[in-house]
Amino acid sequence: MIAPVPSRTPQRLRARLRALSRFASNRRGAAAVEFALIAPILIAIMAGLVTITEGVMVQQRVSHINYAVGDLVTQQSTLSPGYVTNVFAIGSIIMAPMQASYVQRVTSVVVQSNGQATVSWSCGSNGFPGYPPGWVFSAPSGVLNTTVPGDSAIYSETIAYFNAPIVTSFLPAGFPFVDATWFKPRSGAAIAAPTTC
Repeated sequence: MIAPVPSRTPQRLRARLRALSRFASNRRGAAAVEFALIAPILIAIMAGLVTITEGVMVQQRVSHINYAVGDLVTQQSTLSPGYVTNVFAIGSIIMAPMQASYVQRVTSVVVQSNGQATVSWSCGSNGFPGYPPGWVFSAPSGVLNTTVPGDSAIYSETIAYFNAPIVTSFLPAGFPFVDATWFKPRSGAAIAAPTTC
């Protein structure tokens, strides 16, 4: 009779289980692997926060540009073409160094004898067209007194397109920020139109 050969399978299985157990309990390099998994998410969050912060700054600068342009225009009784050009140039100084392109428009709206508020003159910057003279313009209540012919107000508009790389990957033209404000002329009378815009 031949004696049975002892099997080595249980020993091999125990050796493999011990090796697997050592591998599972080994913590060297775990932090590096965890960081590699989390780092792209953290970088994306940080880039998003930087972009949002820059967007908020662009929005604030759009408001500053619009207010400055409207305020400077209402200080005059007559506008010269050079003055209008200089006022519009203020925007690039205020907007620097933000990644945004912008356009501006200033419009004089005057109440006519029939009680309608119409455009007296309108000037735009950076290719932004002005409103056509005589165009009927609606103003919020309290801005113009439609019972007083000759009552006037200045309507100032600024539109900026936020062009950060993250934004333009979703919105090719950039994210628009718009600010529009009404101003009353300081002298009380309608501001005379510039000869050219």
